Amino acid sequence: MVGEVHGPAPLGHGAVISGHLLDVLLIASTAGLLAALSVLLMRRWRPLCAVFWVGVICVVPYWVGVTPKVFIPPATLAAVLIVLALLPVSGVKLHAVDALVLLLVVGFAAAFVGGTSILSVGATLLVEWVPAYVVGRLLATSLDIRWMYGVIAVGLTIVAVLALLEFLTSYNPFVHIAVDNTQFQSWAGLQTRGGQIRAEGAFGHSIALGASLGLAVPLAIGSRFRPGVKVVMVGLMSCAAIVTFSRIGMATCVLGVVLSMVFLRGGARVRTRVFALVLLVVGFAVAYPAVGSVFADAGSEATNSASYRVDLVSLVRSMRVLGLASSFQRNAAGQGYFSDYRSIDSELVLLGLTFGLLVLALVVIALVGAVVVMLRGRATPATVAIVAQIPAFATVALITQYAAFVWFVAGVAVTSQLAARPEMTDRSAGVPTEGRLPRSVVAR
Repeated sequence: MVGEVHGPAPLGHGAVISGHLLDVLLIASTAGLLAALSVLLMRRWRPLCAVFWVGVICVVPYWVGVTPKVFIPPATLAAVLIVLALLPVSGVKLHAVDALVLLLVVGFAAAFVGGTSILSVGATLLVEWVPAYVVGRLLATSLDIRWMYGVIAVGLTIVAVLALLEFLTSYNPFVHIAVDNTQFQSWAGLQTRGGQIRAEGAFGHSIALGASLGLAVPLAIGSRFRPGVKVVMVGLMSCAAIVTFSRIGMATCVLGVVLSMVFLRGGARVRTRVFALVLLVVGFAVAYPAVGSVFADAGSEATNSASYRVDLVSLVRSMRVLGLASSFQRNAAGQGYFSDYRSIDSELVLLGLTFGLLVLALVVIALVGAVVVMLRGRATPATVAIVAQIPAFATVALITQYAAFVWFVAGVAVTSQLAARPEMTDRSAGVPTEGRLPRSVVAR
């Protein structure tokens, strides 16, 4: 009969593509073209890879990602393009930490096959952590490492300036980059403490911003910039950490400066370290009254937050050797949690709960190894940066792009320690060969 519809007409010469499908195809084609051009540009000039990576970490909000099956954040998309641009990379040497990362993957796979883990746990590991670690390893192998420290220092200094402006104006432009997904709903809201807006920049959380600033401090000290420039950078990062009103952000900044001053043997003059420490102490002394009043106005909020973290230790009893802890359960909406705790504000505890005691033990051994290397005076700035974050690992989770930044710096630390082995040290200059790679390598 006339007017009957028997399904969509097959696409042919006269077929019409719906407006929605046309929009999707146009966006996909544009994205693919931009990705291809980005890869070609980065292959042409490899230092652009570091600039691109740091730019994504610093100014692209975590929620601006895609969700084909699992959520893929911007840092992971950037990591894929960077790896494509860098390969093949020659001269990559294996390290014990590489074996640890592989064991993390194998441990998850064994737990998943055995029915004691779930896909979302593996997604965090395989989609977010491992790509960032690989980028750190490859970039540090392909480029001048101390030049990379400088790129990171510049990026986080810009972040610090934006955070200070956010504090002064109570305006965050990044929260207006709206995306229709659960990540935007979870991270885009601004936080307050004691009635004061807490700066968070593009990081989605004040703690993530504060800890990331602390992570960058030793790298800024180890960069090639002049002493005065380094002091200004560290000062701005420390001031920005203060206006996050995150205790762990402030603590890691202080710890990063102190550990760099005491243990960092190459890449920063003693005068730079002393100036940075003095500026840090003076800055915190000046800011303490204002910070103290905010915490006082917050009442028991900060105290309760600290008590909550201490209580998380009780969950250790439910950890398995491999896989999810026995305390894991889901609510009616399908969201997972452990016992009565809706969030786990300790990455070390969370590692044990999600991956098992074996994985937790391996990570702790790796962190202890980093501390030993530092105490022996052989740590590079990236290793010092990771050691300075240990209090953060114990008290906050790896959230938003802070997670990718940590794993990236871990990859850089591994490569820099390999380059700084005694047989590879420039004895005439008294500094490791990290940052002294051949010019031909830097320009590739």
